[in-house]
Amino acid sequence: RGTGQTAKADELAEQRKTLLRDAANSMKRIIDANGDDAASGLPVHRSYAGVLTDLGQYDEAEANIAKVAAAAAEKDNDLQVTLLRARIAAARKDLREARRLLDQAVDKHPGNFEPYWQRAQLNSNDPSLAPGVVRDLTKVTALRPGMTEAWGLWFDLLRSQGKLSEALATLRNGVLANPGVRELRQFL
Repeated sequence: RGTGQTAKADELAEQRKTLLRDAANSMKRIIDANGDDAASGLPVHRSYAGVLTDLGQYDEAEANIAKVAAAAAEKDNDLQVTLLRARIAAARKDLREARRLLDQAVDKHPGNFEPYWQRAQLNSNDPSLAPGVVRDLTKVTALRPGMTEAWGLWFDLLRSQGKLSEALATLRNGVLANPGVRELRQFL
């Protein structure tokens, strides 16, 4: 990238961090105002943990998730909580734990695209896991055919393996499933 692009990217990254900090502060005020009742404020606590994860504050995010799980044990099986724990593990480079959590989420929520999608993203950089990534992307696009990011990742994965005709066929399927989406057509 040129110097101007690097400066713009840095500026956007700093703006994002500022917005995330502001969001975290607002959520913390909501949590504090509600007496820190994790059981009744699960959506706010989950969102707060997600923002903390995005800010790289993993210990605080994990503590927040643990507080929610302790306050409402049945909520510990909540998909979003499991996905947050997997994101934190992946961010900490604990890929084994992230994969374990995502496998658990897939087993418990086979009709939801999110755990398949997160697992595909996590594993997409490991060529030895490519067959599993393709299976996950097949499931994601079956459950959520309009998810252009999944079609794009599938295309990129096959192309990186030198399977250009298969990659183009996959992309054509994505276009057929989403005829009004220009983003997919641009790849063709």
